[in-house]
Amino acid sequence: MHEFSAVVHRAGDQVEGWSVGERVVVDPRGHCRQCPQCHGGLMSLCENGVRWLGVADARDGGFAELLVAPAYGCLRLPDGLALDAAALTERLACATRAVRGSHLAAG
Repeated sequence: MHEFSAVVHRAGDQVEGWSVGERVVVDPRGHCRQCPQCHGGLMSLCENGVRWLGVADARDGGFAELLVAPAYGCLRLPDGLALDAAALTERLACATRAVRGSHLAAG
């Protein structure tokens, strides 16, 4: 499952700005951050191949007890937002983008 939220268990030696116990939602797209698509905000079209956490290629996702997620893909959760509700963030983002792209208007 690639829609999930989590609690930071440990940060890598070179990771800065994260503390154990922080609650996060994870962008499941693993991308290179170097190619023109990534720089243009189109990480799902990464020239070097997107590796999705929790999808197809046996990388652990939301059902894993522990997993490694890149720090660049973690977003802090506001206080009071439940982890189970935060897990719906990726689905909400996809739906919001689709509605905005449709140019749907009232009436």
